Amino acid sequence: MNGGGLRCYHLLKEMSEQFEVDAVVLQRLSGPVQPLCPYASFIYPTSGEFERFKKAGLLKRICRSLVYKWNTGFYRLGADFNYLLMRHLLGSKPLAHDYDVIVFEHYQSMLLAPLLRKKYPNSLFVLDAHNVDHRLLLEEQEKKPTANFDILYKYVHRLESELGKYVDQVWVCSQYDAEILAELNKGAVRMVVVPNGVDTDEKLPVHCSKPITEPILLFCGDLNTVANSGGLVWFLDQVYPQLKERFKGINLLIAGSGNDNPIFNQYKEDPSVTFMGRVDDLREFYSLGHISIAPLLVGSGTRLKILEALSFGIPMVATGKGAEGVDYINGKHLKIADAPNEFGQAIAELINDGELRRTLATNGREFVVNNFDWGVIGRTAINSLTRI
Repeated sequence: MNGGGLRCYHLLKEMSEQFEVDAVVLQRLSGPVQPLCPYASFIYPTSGEFERFKKAGLLKRICRSLVYKWNTGFYRLGADFNYLLMRHLLGSKPLAHDYDVIVFEHYQSMLLAPLLRKKYPNSLFVLDAHNVDHRLLLEEQEKKPTANFDILYKYVHRLESELGKYVDQVWVCSQYDAEILAELNKGAVRMVVVPNGVDTDEKLPVHCSKPITEPILLFCGDLNTVANSGGLVWFLDQVYPQLKERFKGINLLIAGSGNDNPIFNQYKEDPSVTFMGRVDDLREFYSLGHISIAPLLVGSGTRLKILEALSFGIPMVATGKGAEGVDYINGKHLKIADAPNEFGQAIAELINDGELRRTLATNGREFVVNNFDWGVIGRTAINSLTRI
């Protein structure tokens, strides 16, 4: 499950322990889903229903496209499949007569707010915004230009500037994101910081401060994203070569889907670099290494990979962009460096200084447990609903 999926799951879990929750999801879930969130009721398409909807005839697809464009007002983009399927589910599945709160994950589901507002006029509508997407698009365009950028950017920027038309409250991952969206919306909608987090009860420290003879670095992230793939390539090209010269026997372990991307082929020829693909047990992965890295150059929100590593007691080196969104103290909770030489030097200091590794590991885990456990964050989200 990626970072966005984990966020959805944990917030749903925390809310379902306090309220009756109906979760309308698009995933084709099979088998019992109650163990995921035992107190939530799931509404989702069956496999057959999903396939029938996906394989609709040309005339029906044209009609759906017109419905999408008419209802959303976005005429220059193709109809969004997820929006259309969610709209179908809401019209075909039994729902309660009334809801106190309706939470939308991402903007495409939020576009259904006007339709739902007619049926539930007294409900509190909340958007869970995982990123500031127009800013993320700009950063990604600088790193990897795309042909349809202008159309997509205008679409996203318009959505993020008109949130008050759709929802009453927005959950954002950081204070920085809150300030950007508040300015865009001229204070028309309430912003509440609900950061990403980790389940610290399941993450006991694995760090060891013994001397390192053959350093093992760890990178964990979905390599299908521009932020992770671009940051990893930057590290492999500009930082890792200098570390290999200084530390014989150094290794880099990389966990995450997307490792079949051709841009990584040249690095797979290096025997000191191992692409492990998707891993099932993060505790086992983090127990293999000494230092974790987050060399991100683009992105917004808070980086789950940093919180995960710190919760396991693994010392972390990150770029300023990677550490953005959380009030880490450089040199106390983790090391922050942006230039290639400085990033490499920060890693070298940790390799050579066992006491520094122990201090960062202890402080980092304590910081995450006290501020970013999902139990703490869940209460923040719930309190924002009950105070209205």
